[in-house]
Amino acid sequence: MKRKYTKIISIIFTMVISFPLIGQDTVHKTIEESLGDLDDGVLNIVHRRGDVRVEKASGSNATMTLNITITGKYRDEMEEFLKELSVSVAGSGKTKTVEAGAQIKSWNRNLGRSRIKMKNGNVYNGIKKLDLELILAVPDLRKLNVENRYDDIHIATIGGDVVVDLYSGNLYTQDLAGTLESKIKYGKATIGRTSSLDLDLYESEVEAADAGIVEIESKYSELELGAVQNLAYLGYEDEVEVKNIAEKARLEAKYCDFDLGKVGGPLEIEFYETDLTAESAANVKGSCKYGNLDLSKTGHIHLNSDYEMEVKIGECEQLTLDESKYAKISIGSIAKKARVNAYETTIEVEQIEKGFDDLWIDCKYDRMDFPLPDGLGYNLDAEIKYGDLIYDRDRFAKHDYREEGSTTHVVATEDNAKTKVYIRSYETDIILK
Repeated sequence: MKRKYTKIISIIFTMVISFPLIGQDTVHKTIEESLGDLDDGVLNIVHRRGDVRVEKASGSNATMTLNITITGKYRDEMEEFLKELSVSVAGSGKTKTVEAGAQIKSWNRNLGRSRIKMKNGNVYNGIKKLDLELILAVPDLRKLNVENRYDDIHIATIGGDVVVDLYSGNLYTQDLAGTLESKIKYGKATIGRTSSLDLDLYESEVEAADAGIVEIESKYSELELGAVQNLAYLGYEDEVEVKNIAEKARLEAKYCDFDLGKVGGPLEIEFYETDLTAESAANVKGSCKYGNLDLSKTGHIHLNSDYEMEVKIGECEQLTLDESKYAKISIGSIAKKARVNAYETTIEVEQIEKGFDDLWIDCKYDRMDFPLPDGLGYNLDAEIKYGDLIYDRDRFAKHDYREEGSTTHVVATEDNAKTKVYIRSYETDIILK
């Protein structure tokens, strides 16, 4: 009995799905027009209800082709509707604007019913599907502007700058000689190489090849970029992967996840609940709250403020923490300097290099481990309150140690020592060996 009911339901479902297709017809029309000489010119394209394809022309003249396909119930109505559709070409000289399907004012579809209202007041109720494929063959332009909604944009390799405004569609570009500026909402993009890239994204996915200067403002998006020269990023709830950054990068983000390769220049960050992993960076500077930093190698890492962060550094030349609170910091090795102002922050350093010359600590409530190596002569000036200072007393030529209540004072020097160690701590254990 169960199988019988299942079969009946399946037949009814098939009938419901197939019903709108019964009795439908299709009509076609192609419109072709020359746009004249547009070499080093400006072309604006405004399109709806179909793909836009921009191809490279063999000469300096540009051409336009619009392929119209209409599916509906009544052939007479479709042919009448077809007569109303056209392409408008405006402008003069080497500046042209192409707009297809502009005669449609609105199109409402609900429960299989369709109602198209034209700008001239005519109404069509039997049109089920409309496809306007716009194909343009163009020479190298000074600038190309393309706007489309709900369908795709394809751009071949051409010269000049390109500006794209896309809503709920896909963007495909081959390598472009100029700048690509693109605003994408609810879309996807596959982008070839560009000299520079400017993206404004919302709930979109982007995969881009190598680029020069890159500027991105994004929300709720996923990006995968090749090697870039410079990167400026403003993001919210994004996932970002960048192969390499040759020079500098500035990242301002909330609730984001960054995976970077090598950053050849300075990396500036301003993070909130954001994670960053990078192979290396020349220097790192900025502030962060509630997140993770993981860098294999950097020169100077300078955090103006960090709050409830977990920081892992493979190796660095210099560490500066201006205002660190409730953080956990682990470092493989430090080569030259460390300056720390911290509150309830744990710092663990595995190795201090022999060229290290300056350690400055002002901290409260936690533990810090800076293992100064044998053979590194240093002068010590420490004031410890409610905490322990673990160090090798026997190495010093002069050693002044005294206790005043809960405070321990240590002033010690080694012969010919160049490294300075300054410590002021409260309820903190500090290990120097």
